[in-house]
Amino acid sequence: MKPLTLSVLYPGLLVALACAPLAAWSMTKDGYPAIEFRKLPNAVQRSYVNEKPNLGENGRCSTAFDSTSDQEKMIFTCSIYIKIGSEGARRSMNRCEDQRKQLHVKAPCAVIVE
Repeated sequence: MKPLTLSVLYPGLLVALACAPLAAWSMTKDGYPAIEFRKLPNAVQRSYVNEKPNLGENGRCSTAFDSTSDQEKMIFTCSIYIKIGSEGARRSMNRCEDQRKQLHVKAPCAVIVE
């Protein structure tokens, strides 16, 4: 007789728990991972609010962070004065990925959405 474990009682539970971290991420219409403004660390929120007037209609900002308190493990980058929104997201994400590798940040980059 098999011992009763969570995987026997609730086979979908392990899959749901494994996918739970992905639930916080959504996708932009351009196909990039997105993170909501309200889920950002305070330091990134302040940077975004300061940069927002320069974004215009098509500018985009990206971020990645391993810690919500250690600013050395946070990346924030924006593309401003862009004519096409998808180009702003692409440039911002590329710059974020480059910085992520340099700073050894493990979290993936994501475009900030409101």
